[in-house]
Amino acid sequence: MLGLWLGMALVNISGYQPIAEQTWVSLNPEYYPLRQAPPPIFAAWHGNQYPPLASRQYKGHWQVLFPARLVPPFDLFEGQAQLSRAYLARLERIDEMAYGIASVEPAQPTNLNQVQVLEQATSHVPVLPEFSLPNQYGLLLASPMLGYRMPRQGHSVAPDLVEPALAKGEGVADICHRVAPGETLWRIASTLAKGQGKDTYSYVLALYEANRQQLGVKPVVKSGDVLRCPAPQLLASFEALTPAERHQQFNRLDGSL
Repeated sequence: MLGLWLGMALVNISGYQPIAEQTWVSLNPEYYPLRQAPPPIFAAWHGNQYPPLASRQYKGHWQVLFPARLVPPFDLFEGQAQLSRAYLARLERIDEMAYGIASVEPAQPTNLNQVQVLEQATSHVPVLPEFSLPNQYGLLLASPMLGYRMPRQGHSVAPDLVEPALAKGEGVADICHRVAPGETLWRIASTLAKGQGKDTYSYVLALYEANRQQLGVKPVVKSGDVLRCPAPQLLASFEALTPAERHQQFNRLDGSL
């Protein structure tokens, strides 16, 4: 496990490499005692200021969360980051590459509607030179192999696989989306958000919160899952956050537990 002690407000990190999707790094308790919450800490990376890093208490230390997209070298500062619109758009393109495209080959659909859904779910965006996809699945990536296999033409399908929501007695009025092969939580939220003129980060946080009981701690979506629409009040609560706060919560969502 990677451990790093930060002894000053400004620290230059040149050899850090993330172990997985994200890494929690401990702060020196002499400078950041457990009895007092640490000030906001942000990173300056590639000439831009990154959103404040998420923090938590763990085994007698304060820790900060380094997302995988934050690659060395970078500097750490105490205080509030000033995020430009151009940089926020750039971060969204990076997250689109990380969470919007499944890293496994999806099952082949059998009709036109499924083909259209699959094309939308796997459309590519330009690759940024400093970013590469992780070797393992992101926690927001779909796992088609975990879901049931798509039925072939001419084969009957069990009723409980056709309408799992109805089988459980759930109402269809609040059903938001049925996960297709190759889709991800990010891509679903992005499509729904654009259709309503909403922010993608707000929608993915609200969509996960509305389906937390079904998705569990790690928000992995499976082919055939039925997702509920987030309530307007829930979506509004995330939209009321600042962009930096939304990024911080999004980073926590993908692997902080």
